[in-house]
Amino acid sequence: MEDIKKAFAEYLKSNVNKPYDWDILGLGDFPPGFTSTKKYCEHIITNETKMNETDLLKIPHIHNFFGYTEGEGSFKDWISTSNKTKAIENFFKKENYIPVNKTLEFIAVLFDAPLNSFASFQASLQQKKMEETAAAEVAVPIIPQELKVKKSISYLVMALAFVMVSALAYLTYSNLALKKVNEENTRIIGGLVFNPVVVDEVDLVTAVSNIHNDPTNENGIMATSDSDEEPSYFTNHIYNTDFILPKEDWGFDIDPKGEDINSDYGKPFSNELRPLYKDVIQDKVTIANNQMLIRLNIRNNTDTKWVIDNIYLRKIEQYTPEVNKVYKNSWSVREGELSYGFEMNKYASIYPITTFIELEPGQAKYFSMNITGDHSCNGAIFKYKIVFSGNGSKGDSFTIESDKEYYLGFYNKR
Repeated sequence: MEDIKKAFAEYLKSNVNKPYDWDILGLGDFPPGFTSTKKYCEHIITNETKMNETDLLKIPHIHNFFGYTEGEGSFKDWISTSNKTKAIENFFKKENYIPVNKTLEFIAVLFDAPLNSFASFQASLQQKKMEETAAAEVAVPIIPQELKVKKSISYLVMALAFVMVSALAYLTYSNLALKKVNEENTRIIGGLVFNPVVVDEVDLVTAVSNIHNDPTNENGIMATSDSDEEPSYFTNHIYNTDFILPKEDWGFDIDPKGEDINSDYGKPFSNELRPLYKDVIQDKVTIANNQMLIRLNIRNNTDTKWVIDNIYLRKIEQYTPEVNKVYKNSWSVREGELSYGFEMNKYASIYPITTFIELEPGQAKYFSMNITGDHSCNGAIFKYKIVFSGNGSKGDSFTIESDKEYYLGFYNKR
């Protein structure tokens, strides 16, 4: 991983771009120094209404990088005391200085690098490896132009047999290597444009990891769509440790099957759950708080191969019930699973991932999506969907949304 990080850093030094208005603003040399980077960020935030679409997308990244939220005074005053851009100056001016991933990704976004996240760079490397391996697989073994046979016919037969065995071994090795690359590639759910994160561990572990990839739901019914001519999306499980519930009723529509582990989606654990604190549930619908782990499957119901090339979380609504109108609690079951995920903030509504996942006819792929949020989400409940899109070999495409809308609250976020 450190080698990939170093490669990403080298890539950025050669592929960042000087902003079109850098010279107009009189910011001096580029690559930038400590002060000029701060001035450029301040320019974008304080002139938001004049920014183009590309620069507008930089605003949530700037807020997150400097740890700024609205209501904490002016951004100009906030950034004036920050020394975070010193790491950016050191990156460009010191030969072997490599800052943390968050800073590298901020540099990539702020200065318009074509691959603007660690995960998208990693996915690009994986794609390149896969293409090289695929090319090697179909390469014709090179046989020497002059095969000198000066002994006997038996010697010739032995030589040809050796060449054939070597070629077979080479092709077998190539197939195994390609399979390994493809398996690794499908595990990479990378490339978040908005503050990408890799989640090291969540609070639901051993028991969840032991659930096998069964393509049926809790009632033994295969997950299908209304049409047999497009992939289908099925929510298998929802897990969480912390939860919130209303003191009266939620002011929005919720899934009658439930919204978190305390529902049909939480089987086999839901029947064993008990609130860690006072039991005040009384048939009210609980919503995950601070973190939600979604397990789902996408199935190819067609007779042709499809490729999933984009996954994104789309925020639909945001609610802000007062903290004294909801209870906060935790379940006494604590398990967990390693996962890649989305980290939401209150500024962005779309969180995209680029990937490359092949779906053969009739094949299902299984995903674990860990959804969290940064400190700007505190005090809110978000409603969102997860969307997959892809294409086929004939250039046709598909987009499929999650089979339900998910809710996730953020109260007293740690």
